[in-house]
Amino acid sequence: MKNSYITDLHGHSYYSDGKCSPKEIANIAFEIGIDVVALTDHDLTFGIDEFENKIAELNKDGKKIIGIPGIEVTTEEGHIIFLFDNPKDAKEFSETIHIEEKNNLKTVIKNAEKYNKYIIIPHVEIPFIGSFSFESVEKFFKNFPNEMLHTGLEAINGESQVMPKFLLKKHYTLKEKNTEHGWNRNLFGNSDHHSKHGIGVGVTEIQSEKEIKNAKDFIELLKTSKGGEAKIQKILSTTELLTEYFYIISGTIRKRVALILSGLPFLS
Repeated sequence: MKNSYITDLHGHSYYSDGKCSPKEIANIAFEIGIDVVALTDHDLTFGIDEFENKIAELNKDGKKIIGIPGIEVTTEEGHIIFLFDNPKDAKEFSETIHIEEKNNLKTVIKNAEKYNKYIIIPHVEIPFIGSFSFESVEKFFKNFPNEMLHTGLEAINGESQVMPKFLLKKHYTLKEKNTEHGWNRNLFGNSDHHSKHGIGVGVTEIQSEKEIKNAKDFIELLKTSKGGEAKIQKILSTTELLTEYFYIISGTIRKRVALILSGLPFLS
């Protein structure tokens, strides 16, 4: 009998441009039935310890949720997500990243080589949010063939719900391009949440022959499985969509202000 896991591997706390605290993200994810949730703040891992502590607290009561420490790095080609099997590696890697700058992709990949990780290229061909183009994806796989085997593509991005459909025409062809170009990478659905409303909007249901007990097991599953089913799990109301969009914009402003103020805790 296969084990099935609902995952949301892309989301932001108030340490970058989100509204929720890391522990709120873990708690809400558990409450709505997410089995595996990642914290992937932009260019930093300040919230990882709080996130991991909340995950441990939930599991202490006999509940079951797996937390994945991650980071969404800004590069010259676009954003790229790194998921790690332990918080120490995530935090150590983040020390090589320049916050709020377009990091050199080659340098970023080189600095990540020594870690056990899985890569997701998010929101491909979605405009205005730091996305890889199809050409950039092709170049990535050509330039970094060793990374290709443990890199997935985000085919469903919850943030896209706040965007006009005409802007997403190219993004909607990702599944076709994945086959046409011979990439044949695992496709993911993620929320890319910036408020509580967005958590769990986009998910991936992944099956495993064995029970996944921790982040290390899960990263190995991603690297060896044939992927899962990417899907929209819930539809946001107009009010929720507007709230999510508001925090996408205001969160970016809060992040920049906090950086100017020498890393003071971000306003929530």
